[in-house]
Amino acid sequence: MDNTIQFNKWNTLKQTIQNNQTRHYIKEGCVYWVHIGQNIGCEVFGKQQDFRRPVLVLKRIYIPNYMDAFIGIPLTTKKLSGSSFTRLTNVKHNVVVTAMLGQIRAFDSRRTISYYYKARKEEVDRVRNKLISFLSPSN
Repeated sequence: MDNTIQFNKWNTLKQTIQNNQTRHYIKEGCVYWVHIGQNIGCEVFGKQQDFRRPVLVLKRIYIPNYMDAFIGIPLTTKKLSGSSFTRLTNVKHNVVVTAMLGQIRAFDSRRTISYYYKARKEEVDRVRNKLISFLSPSN
């Protein structure tokens, strides 16, 4: 589909999300369906009509009356490998998914569509450790 059409659809939805006052209580170590959006170039984008993708929450950021957000890593069912990827289990469907470490970003909680599942603690810890390694300077 033409990118202009997708960007226009995303812009319309994004305005609705911006005005949405409903907030989900976000828990670290859980996976949520999130409106990722239609993004540019190599940035990961959401799927379906609401531009959704599962996102693993690594850190909640909450400052009363100012910020309700989280740091998250988008997930994919594609079997990707390399230093910028790590795998974990979608315990809801018992399938392996890939965390795209290079796509880590902050998300406003209004982008959250719904709770999906709680990731296994040991897998979340492994994702965090792999992320630290990924973000460390190369020699």
